[in-house]
Amino acid sequence: MSRKIFKKLYITGRLLNRIITFVIVVICSIFIYAVVNYIINFFGTTTSYLYEQNAHNVSHAYAKLTDSLVGTTKACIKILATDNQMNTEKTEDIVKYFDGLRICIPKHFQTFEYADLAGNLITLKNNSVNISEYSGFQKILENPVKDEFLIDSSAYSIILNKNCIIFYYPHFIGDQLKGVVITEIPIELFQKVAEDMVVSDYNRICLVNEKNVIIYHSNPKYMYRNFVYPESYDENSSEDRLKMFEDNINFDGKNYIFIEKMPEKNWKTVVVLPNETINKTYISINKMRFIIILILCVVILVIVIMLISFFRIINGKYDSSTCVYSQEYFEKRANKILRKNYSKRYIVIAGDIRGIKFINQDKGLEIGNKVIASFAQIFKTFIRKNKGICAHSYADHFYALIKIDSICEAIDSISHEFRIIDRRISFENFHVYAKYGLTIVNPSSQYNAAKRNIKQFIGQAVFAKSLIKTNINKSFEFYSSKIEEKVRHEQLIEQEIEKAVMNDEFYVVYQPKINLKTEKIIGSEALVRWHSSNPMLGLLSPGSFLPVFEKNGFIEELDFIVYEKVFKFIREQLDLKKSVVPISINISRVHLSKTKFPGFISRFMTLFNKYEIPAKYVEIEILEQSSGGDSDFLIIVIDEFHRNGFSVAMDDFGSGESSLNMLNTLPIDIVKFDQNFLNNEKDYERTVKIVSTLVKLGKQLKKVTIFEGVETEEQKNFLKSIGCDIVQGYFYSKPLKQAEYENFVESHVEI
Repeated sequence: MSRKIFKKLYITGRLLNRIITFVIVVICSIFIYAVVNYIINFFGTTTSYLYEQNAHNVSHAYAKLTDSLVGTTKACIKILATDNQMNTEKTEDIVKYFDGLRICIPKHFQTFEYADLAGNLITLKNNSVNISEYSGFQKILENPVKDEFLIDSSAYSIILNKNCIIFYYPHFIGDQLKGVVITEIPIELFQKVAEDMVVSDYNRICLVNEKNVIIYHSNPKYMYRNFVYPESYDENSSEDRLKMFEDNINFDGKNYIFIEKMPEKNWKTVVVLPNETINKTYISINKMRFIIILILCVVILVIVIMLISFFRIINGKYDSSTCVYSQEYFEKRANKILRKNYSKRYIVIAGDIRGIKFINQDKGLEIGNKVIASFAQIFKTFIRKNKGICAHSYADHFYALIKIDSICEAIDSISHEFRIIDRRISFENFHVYAKYGLTIVNPSSQYNAAKRNIKQFIGQAVFAKSLIKTNINKSFEFYSSKIEEKVRHEQLIEQEIEKAVMNDEFYVVYQPKINLKTEKIIGSEALVRWHSSNPMLGLLSPGSFLPVFEKNGFIEELDFIVYEKVFKFIREQLDLKKSVVPISINISRVHLSKTKFPGFISRFMTLFNKYEIPAKYVEIEILEQSSGGDSDFLIIVIDEFHRNGFSVAMDDFGSGESSLNMLNTLPIDIVKFDQNFLNNEKDYERTVKIVSTLVKLGKQLKKVTIFEGVETEEQKNFLKSIGCDIVQGYFYSKPLKQAEYENFVESHVEI
């Protein structure tokens, strides 16, 4: 009897379960059907709105880019045209000034010229061109106003033979108009700006000037037509500027338009959205239903997975934002692994995402968090593939522990995996790159295993990662104690810079240059030294602090500290009627770039003229590598020093790769041969031949020849025998402080 009852109850329970399941399925089906229909209806009503928003974004972005281009052009013209060097009425000075500017002005300046009041372009190589017929030029002459631009947005350039936007800026000396600075930007540049925006096919974009003339259109057939507004459009109404109109506005068929007004000259950008585009974008309801149902099923699955993850997170094992191990759990497990497997070798990795701060600023924290989560999953996959463990610490910082057998094989494998990760990390069509610090945990004894602590190794990996900084070509760095010691020393040097300047801790020493024929002093080289008041630094060699200053940019200011001390010293010697010989000063390569040299030479000459000393007492030394391969620009630099009365020497000749070619090309006065030529004792005969040939070549090219690093009498006698002019080195004198140098000059000067 009991069996019958049990069986009956069992059958009833199964039936009840099926009924409940059927009811749940029916309710879920009705719910899903209702949700699908709602979503489809919502999609249908919002499709047009989405296209309108796209048109709004495109128009606004193009307006901002165009306005930025115009504003940048105006700012550049004003800065260059109002320079002090323009305060001259000499045509040749203006021409020379403009020639010097052409190496540093923005590339989009197709022309950058100066016209006199007759309209002649005096700075153009083909100076027969006259712009007096330009309407903008005529307006400037009719009503010249200081610091006021005039822009002609639809003019034909007789210089470029194409339609351009022409910028005019009047040049005044005092209250008198002396000329006009002009620059011309082709209309095609605005086409490039539009193309770089990757405007979608369904958008047509155009630019309208203050006269309602279309000066750019993605369809060339509409160029330079008059733009006609919809009848209901009010350009003074903010509401009208933010809504769409359906009208025949000089374009084919019915279109929606969006108008964005620009601050500059009342220009406007217009985005045209064909009506048929919207109609073509509607997706069939049946297909949409299938997609949405599939999405809902996936959502339910995700919810289930999230619930499972939630329960994992509760016990503190996982990080809630990335679903990888928390740092606390990672450290516990990593320490257990390291201490248990003390005879094994491991690598600890510290990684983070480059530029995550900028992503957060530009895209928002929500996008930044998604990028971090995406990186976490890719990083976790890589670590698990290598049978390791990983953790999320905070923000975009991740740690990992991987067991390895061979260091070399591990490095090859890991570097390959890092490249794969970089290719996979992308979000919303932009790529993200990571950087990593690594440290090796070597096998240890059982006794020392207890001292293994993952925090120590994480700290080492983080330190190694910090060394990469902004080097985009380097994705990882290994830790070593020597590197850490070097970096700490460099950091200490950087911390002491400000105090060193305030306390005048930098000083100059002078190494004499000796004429080999007379063995008398003929000049000297100024060299910087630093005696820090910090006992941890003390007296520093140039090799320890100059590379640091070159990296952080302080070398630019240090050079001028040296220049002023040298100029002041020469001035004092002249005032005291003491013997004075030329002193050579070094020009760091950082000053000799196209962008920085105009500002450098201006500052340099201002400082030099302050002390009113003859240019013959100062020699300029530049490194062979200063050109960076651009010998044409280096010729301009040397000519500029010559124009101001200085002689120029090429320092460390022979240390570069194209010495002979440069020696023949550059208009230098002095050649200083690299001291390494004298230190090759292994092949003495070959050294003799090379040095003899170089000195002979220098003499044939009428250059003064100097050898650095002369330390023995044999070296001196050899150089004298082959006709070398001047030597410099410890055989005659070490670099001397000012008082010692004064005594040396008085005792060795030629009478």
